[in-house]
Amino acid sequence: RRYVAYGIGRIAEIVADAYPNPAEKLLEVMDELKNPDFLVYAIWALGELRAVEAVDVITKFVDGDSTARFYDGEGIKVVRIGDMARRVLESLITSKHPV
Repeated sequence: RRYVAYGIGRIAEIVADAYPNPAEKLLEVMDELKNPDFLVYAIWALGELRAVEAVDVITKFVDGDSTARFYDGEGIKVVRIGDMARRVLESLITSKHPV
């Protein structure tokens, strides 16, 4: 499932307006799965989708200490879920309220 989340994030511009809404589907599955590897990719994908509707859910992970392996386009890195959540939230808030 983490690879599905990764794929959604990689093609975010193409699928952002798809039906069913990929952000809604990710949010549904995030509620069910607690796997850190999936969650870090799902949070990242929501950021790539510019899913401002996900801010409340992503905020729940800001203090997360769990780590996951994440491919960042250059290589596999170990990432804290909280760090990814903060990065995505900052990006979403900035895009929601451009300076």
